[in-house]
Amino acid sequence: MFARQVARTPDAPAVRDAERELCYGELDALCASVADTLADQGVRPGDPVGVLGTRSWRSAVALAGVLRSGAVAVPVDAHHPSARMSDMLRQSGTRTVVVLPGHGPIPERLPVRWLPFEQMVARPAAGASSGEQAGRTRRAGDAAYILFTSGTTGRPKAVVLPHRSVVRLGLDDAPWCAGPGKRGLQTVGLSFDASLLEMWATLLNGGCLVAASRNALLDPGELRSLMRRERITHAFMPMSVFHHAVRFEPGMFAGLELVLTGGEAMAAGLARAVLEHGAPRRLMNGYGPTEGGIMVTAHDVRGLAEDASSVPIGLPVARSRCHVLREDGSPALPGEEGELFIGGDGLALGYLGREDETRRAFVTATVGAETGVRLYRSGDRARCDADGTLEFLGRADRQVKIRGVRIELDALEAQLRAHPDVAEAAVLVRGSDDFTRTLSAFVTSARPDDPVLSERVSLFLAERVPAHSVPSPIQPVDRLPLTDNGKIDYTALRHALQPAGPAGGLGVADRSREPGPAGDADAVRRIWAEYLRVPVTPDTDFFAAGGNSLLAAHTLIRTLTALDLQADRFQPLLRSLLARPTLAAHLAALSAFSRDGAGAGAGAGANDGAGSCGTSAAEEIDFEAEASLDLALPPLDRPATGGPLRHVLLTGATGFLGAFLLDRLLRRADTVVHCLVRAADPAHAFDRIRANLRRHGLGEPDPERVRSYPADLTHPELGLRAEDLKHLTATADLILHNAAHVNFVYPYGALRDANVGAVRELVQLAAPRRVPLHYVSSIAVLAGSGAAGVRLFTETTPLSHPGLISMGYSESKWVAEKLLQNAARAGLPVTVHRPYEITGHSRTGAWNTDTAFCAFLDAITRLGTAPDIRLPLDLVPVDHVADAVVGLATTYPHVGGVFHLTNPRPALLADMVGRLRAAGHTISETPYREWVDLLLGFVREHPDAPISPFASLFATRANHADISVKELFLDSVFPRMDQARTLQIWPRWAETCPPVDSALLDHYVRYLHRGGVVAAPAG
Repeated sequence: MFARQVARTPDAPAVRDAERELCYGELDALCASVADTLADQGVRPGDPVGVLGTRSWRSAVALAGVLRSGAVAVPVDAHHPSARMSDMLRQSGTRTVVVLPGHGPIPERLPVRWLPFEQMVARPAAGASSGEQAGRTRRAGDAAYILFTSGTTGRPKAVVLPHRSVVRLGLDDAPWCAGPGKRGLQTVGLSFDASLLEMWATLLNGGCLVAASRNALLDPGELRSLMRRERITHAFMPMSVFHHAVRFEPGMFAGLELVLTGGEAMAAGLARAVLEHGAPRRLMNGYGPTEGGIMVTAHDVRGLAEDASSVPIGLPVARSRCHVLREDGSPALPGEEGELFIGGDGLALGYLGREDETRRAFVTATVGAETGVRLYRSGDRARCDADGTLEFLGRADRQVKIRGVRIELDALEAQLRAHPDVAEAAVLVRGSDDFTRTLSAFVTSARPDDPVLSERVSLFLAERVPAHSVPSPIQPVDRLPLTDNGKIDYTALRHALQPAGPAGGLGVADRSREPGPAGDADAVRRIWAEYLRVPVTPDTDFFAAGGNSLLAAHTLIRTLTALDLQADRFQPLLRSLLARPTLAAHLAALSAFSRDGAGAGAGAGANDGAGSCGTSAAEEIDFEAEASLDLALPPLDRPATGGPLRHVLLTGATGFLGAFLLDRLLRRADTVVHCLVRAADPAHAFDRIRANLRRHGLGEPDPERVRSYPADLTHPELGLRAEDLKHLTATADLILHNAAHVNFVYPYGALRDANVGAVRELVQLAAPRRVPLHYVSSIAVLAGSGAAGVRLFTETTPLSHPGLISMGYSESKWVAEKLLQNAARAGLPVTVHRPYEITGHSRTGAWNTDTAFCAFLDAITRLGTAPDIRLPLDLVPVDHVADAVVGLATTYPHVGGVFHLTNPRPALLADMVGRLRAAGHTISETPYREWVDLLLGFVREHPDAPISPFASLFATRANHADISVKELFLDSVFPRMDQARTLQIWPRWAETCPPVDSALLDHYVRYLHRGGVVAAPAG
């Protein structure tokens, strides 16, 4: 192909840098000289030959000459450290290297022959046209290049690309092909895969390749001058160079025919700035890993929604094919997240010398009707919309755990870039394990003369992501450092991080302290500063400063460890913190506990003694009184709902089960779902719903069928605007109440407003028209009955013994159920659904793993031992729970009563331990009391472990009992649950709910391993 182009335009300019320009005929002759020299040196077709240097007219000659000889080109950018260059040559088996002027041989002694470029081109060519000498014919599937990409260990891997992978980049009149009279800007380092796109998309089509100096890429003003001086029509550049240039002059690309960029996520705000201030004719966002063929997809960026936080990567191009597949290998639905698999002509041959890795990365699959399709597993997460447009969601290997919670670093960077003041963002993880990791971020300003205010960005992020996902510090910088390949240099950023003092909340609290009250106070202040990430004074209010229930639990565990206090102090200290949340009040409570043991006089709530995880006996709350209705149902405004269920009011749509409930409701034609969401405005509420559906691999919500309302269930009238409340009262045909403040350590009083008050408000909303209300409760409301000796609990057994439940969350659900029973007696159609442990999707595994159950499994594997107890493992996959709840609510909205959504074929904890052992874990069994001692010791050593907030469940005694709260759920205590009514009215529950057997448990173990929730055993 190159020979044909030379014959068509021998005198047209082909390649140029600041020193020299070559026409196609001159380029061809010099390539022939390089090829002839290599042949004279004994280089045979298929031998790897290195080219050491930087981009220039010489590098184009050398690389084309190597290919012309039939050898395999190994580009080695001289900007790499010498150790990396040596490793590249060793891995590729290179014995011959063409050295460009100004770049001597690598200092390390290698068995390599160094051929000076100037001597090679000084000799006359043999005269054969375009290297078609005998014995040098290349086939499409023959190796053409060996490029390098970082492996998971950080060591570069040698990727072998065939000729067809490279040639396809210059075919089919693609928009990036610079034809005769066009001039393409070369900006990419010699070893970077995109340099092949720059070079051959231009030279195979008759354009002129113009090499940019390194200074031009660092100085936007110089880059603009270069493009104008050289009359550039097509600009190829790494994303970081593009971002840097746009920040300084977003209109600098006006007049160009094409700007193609890739390598990292495009910042939507900067793309929007280009479109607004003078766009090129085409702005394209490209995507493609080296193994997939460099350029796999591209998106023509013609417009972006004002609230867009990312830019799509588009449709497959250059004879590539893309498939978004679920974990089980089946195709993902439009809008569903999966792993991106790449096929087509661009695929690499594999990793040189790494057969096992090649087999793992390049797989054979059945796609549609085709069998035996070769695909590359990219390790990238993606989803596609209905027309096939792909959205890049980040690397699977950029999922990390912070304090037991999984965080997507790529998604977090996208959220940072969504702030109008931020151009680029990089998020780093600090710390060596799950327990000490924290996040830090670097950002650049979207307007160079207007610096980014870290506080403003932190507040912006705090409204959109969980508190544990907000980096601290967020450090503004002039620009992000780049690697030689033009990507963000995270290693350099990590070295740039400066450890902050304790007041900044960045260091790990020093567990050593000066003896005495002053030392204790200083240790506690530093712990607060670490978790709140703000300077702390005696007047600092823990919750006003950004604290939440999870942070409170971790903070108290760390405090107990630092002050050598026993675990049974956790609950009274938590009550004290909730009642009086300033540092000064907390120090007073700690002082009282240290002095008096039981904590008398420590402040409101602290006089409950060790207590339970719920309401202690000292509080003596009258739960029956709490559940009184205090409401007479008004006369009907109009006949009670009895027609089609067109309008459904749903709470909890941003939660785990809520996502699947919403998905199931939307599968009903013409159903409009009205969602109450804690948010600043309707747009923010809808964004939260959409993000939650995406997180769990569900489809995109239709704004016409998903109506979002800013609300706060802890407030009167649900925190709704008056007009929204009036509208919902008049239109709702069904209420599905799934929202709750789920917290296993908070006392009842801290959960009353969210979990009981909201139910009372929904009863008032439903009352005028008798709208059927379906409530998602919990099987834990039966714990008190079990403690009182009730052994069988049917779906008609009256609720009893709330004072023995011993957990504030379960107490609040008991009161809510009792309140709804009172409403039902008054004439409101009420149905209660009691699921057991809601677990991951039975097929995809999608799961809310930030739960006590998952933390328990993590602790078992880390301790290497499990408690020897008969703990029921009654797991109900979320998809089946959602199917049953929505099916019952929409088929029988007025059915009333209670449904036990428990697994018809449960198992025991020992069964899960057995499957963990089968997966390679070494786990023994330990008597319960001894195991709890081991757990508490582990928590003292690792106060940020996922199990830490739940440790009190195992150590704290239940009310009026000699067993712990956790032991209330053993099969010898917890009542057996009858579900005859459920199976009679909804028989498909027994037919479809999968048993808790080896297949389901192995499915969950694999999911927990993949997500890092439970560390997979070594090897």
